[in-house]
Amino acid sequence: MESKITTEQAPDNAAASVEMEGFTVTEETCEQCRRLLDGDISFEDYIEMSLHEWVSQRNGVFD
Repeated sequence: MESKITTEQAPDNAAASVEMEGFTVTEETCEQCRRLLDGDISFEDYIEMSLHEWVSQRNGVFD
């Protein structure tokens, strides 16, 4: 039996898996992932936004 998950569930499932490994996933990241899966943004936009969020969380370490 094949079970399918929705684009609403997929980011939450992935976040849960990553968080079990000790990483933190923000709601903003999950929302960006949903937008990517829905086709609202390109993969390149997703990567750019994710990198920007990651760098901004580092308190200017990379500025």
